[in-house]
Amino acid sequence: MLTAHFYPSTADEITGQSETVEIHTDDADVIADDVEVRDHPEVTLTDAQRDAVLARMHFRRVGAWVAQPDGRANAPVEPVSPLRTA
Repeated sequence: MLTAHFYPSTADEITGQSETVEIHTDDADVIADDVEVRDHPEVTLTDAQRDAVLARMHFRRVGAWVAQPDGRANAPVEPVSPLRTA
């Protein structure tokens, strides 16, 4: 199973202004990542905004978002089309 993890970005120039998204395997390997700028620095992305980021990355959510008080959120995902392996 793959899991999308969204969390506030920590780089000095974007702290509080964006969220990092990582797609993890069951073994915690990161297979895809991206950054999304927030509409407002103090407001986390909405579920719909997170879903749009996943779609742009060619993934779709297959379970509920689980949000944490610190602004993190995660959900199970799957690729829109089969993943390519090298």
